Amino acid sequence: MVKEAIVTQADIFVEQPYSPMATRLYSENTGGFFFSNGPVWRRQRRFAIATLRSLGLGRSCLEDSISEESRQEMEGMRE
Repeated sequence: MVKEAIVTQADIFVEQPYSPMATRLYSENTGGFFFSNGPVWRRQRRFAIATLRSLGLGRSCLEDSISEESRQEMEGMRE
């Protein structure tokens, strides 16, 4: 879902409305990836894509790593 928002449908999400909840939680300059808008959002998107690619975005090794980490985390929660 995140990949869909930042890669496939980037133009739709670049001018997303700023929600009242986000206004309470964040200032305009530190809206984070999901609450930022315009040029800040574009800059953060570029950074996120570059970082995810360096971690293996689009390769099965990333999926395997996430699955293994999730499995270990769930086992830890069960204990």
